[in-house]
Amino acid sequence: MRALYAKRGAGRWLLVGLLLALGGGALGAQAGELLTVCPEGPPLCGFTSIQEAVAAASPGSTIFIQAGEYVGPVIIGNSLTLIGSGPHQVSVAKGVIVAGPFRVELRGMTITAGLNGVQGQSPPGLPEQLSPLIVLKDVVIAGNAQNGIALFNYAQAVLEDVTIQQNGLEVLGNPIGGGIALRGRSSITLSGKTVIRQSGANGISIMDEASARIGAQTFIAQSGINGILVGGNASAYIEDVVVQESGCFGISVADNASAEIVDGRVERNAKAGIHIGGPSAFIVGCQTLAEVAGTATAFVTGTTVAANPIGVLVGDLSKEQDSATADLAFLTFVSNGCDLLVDPVAEKTVRLLGVRAKPCS
Repeated sequence: MRALYAKRGAGRWLLVGLLLALGGGALGAQAGELLTVCPEGPPLCGFTSIQEAVAAASPGSTIFIQAGEYVGPVIIGNSLTLIGSGPHQVSVAKGVIVAGPFRVELRGMTITAGLNGVQGQSPPGLPEQLSPLIVLKDVVIAGNAQNGIALFNYAQAVLEDVTIQQNGLEVLGNPIGGGIALRGRSSITLSGKTVIRQSGANGISIMDEASARIGAQTFIAQSGINGILVGGNASAYIEDVVVQESGCFGISVADNASAEIVDGRVERNAKAGIHIGGPSAFIVGCQTLAEVAGTATAFVTGTTVAANPIGVLVGDLSKEQDSATADLAFLTFVSNGCDLLVDPVAEKTVRLLGVRAKPCS
């Protein structure tokens, strides 16, 4: 086993602290090494580079990262746990990429200045079993050019107490990228406290056949276009989430996607709180680029929709082929310009239960 270097004093790991950080039983369960990284390198720690430590680690190893600024990209092709001394003390530039059938856990760090902050993928055409699972805890992902998190193929991620902010950029005045992007058949679960702010285009974009479970204590604000976009043939379960101040829609369910939206609050979005139906390709001004037949489906219950120009918009208002099915139950509308607008073009099915809505003229 590679030597574990430790030094007493502020900012240095003590062996007992390392073992406690792993949690009871983790060492025996993973049967890997303990490695350390610090800016000074040996003899104060094992490595000066995170990538060097990753390359040297055996499967199931844990890498402890002391305070400092580190440059990647960090490319991981192994099952590992990387634990930083805290997101305000450890920064990793140029992103983290996980490729292949590995379980990787990242804790206690800031990931910044990459194309995608965290990227998970496997080679196209390989089965689900050969895709990565990425677990993020107490992580900040900020200032990445395209997305904070990008998952492809069958990649999976679980987030707990993660902040994702200021990811994405503008091209010819149109925002691209954002907080989280799911493509292929990837999936994500948000638990604990997740904060997504100031995203380029979408706070969370769920496309193709991807799926998401977005849980309580998720807060999404100031997205360039949509707080949450569910498009393609994707699906999402969204519970007790706060979405506010998006450039177009708080939550948009488009194309042939489906979503269940339970409780939560959708407020102060530029065009509508919740949008169901129409294509998913948006540009600045909330205009859609495509004319593609689709049937979006959403069940919305117990949600407060407040201070939007339109509370719930069913349809696109500019396309002729978009159909939609919306089941709305026990919604609370507060101070919207109007509460419910159903596009009369193409087939729309809207069923209301326990809803008192001010119609749009």
